[in-house]
Amino acid sequence: ITTEEIALIEDTVNAKILESTPVEIKNSTLDEARAAGAMALFGEKYGDVVRTVRMGDFSLELCGGTHLPVTSAAGFLRIVSEGGVGANLRRIEALTGEAALRHDREAENRLREASRVLGTQPENVSGAAEKLRARVRELEKQLQAAQQKMAAASTDDLLANAQEIGGVKFAAARAPQGLNANALRELADRLSDKLNGVVVLAAEDGGKVLWAVKAASKIDESLNAVSEIFSQQLTK
Repeated sequence: ITTEEIALIEDTVNAKILESTPVEIKNSTLDEARAAGAMALFGEKYGDVVRTVRMGDFSLELCGGTHLPVTSAAGFLRIVSEGGVGANLRRIEALTGEAALRHDREAENRLREASRVLGTQPENVSGAAEKLRARVRELEKQLQAAQQKMAAASTDDLLANAQEIGGVKFAAARAPQGLNANALRELADRLSDKLNGVVVLAAEDGGKVLWAVKAASKIDESLNAVSEIFSQQLTK
């Protein structure tokens, strides 16, 4: 259900609430109720005698629950959720009266708090949030560029410590501080190509240890970089 459709449902129900239509309750046979056009809930079981609830000419249902004497006693209605419950079936959950009022006040308080954090007026929250989102994206791009630049600057130092093991050039090192997983992977790719060998890099990002192991494309496919080279380096 779209936002516009939810608003239409709320407007329709609230209009009927404002009409203050009396709620009429009547007991009849199931056949009589169905003949009158009473709406039954799918999957419910009914006895021979049923309770019908009528509100003017817009609602007639089979129901065993309690109801208000007039529609206006509901105050107003606010839909709080909707979702699918089966093929082509949707369930709507709503609040009325004081519960609906509390819901709206809580939503208004959250909007005010969001506007305070964003430094704007409540009516401008959407635009301010979009600007903040764009700013975050720009900063992420700048961070990625800075990480790539930092990784490129450390390439020569890492290659200077390369060794040759089993006829294969091998470099193992701790990557510069501040590289994330993507930057570490790109650095490993760059080093392995320049070294024409195997590269093992370690880094720390947000309290997590990251590893990148990369072998140049020209390395013999029969060589297992982890078992034959990395293991040799660790035992030294």
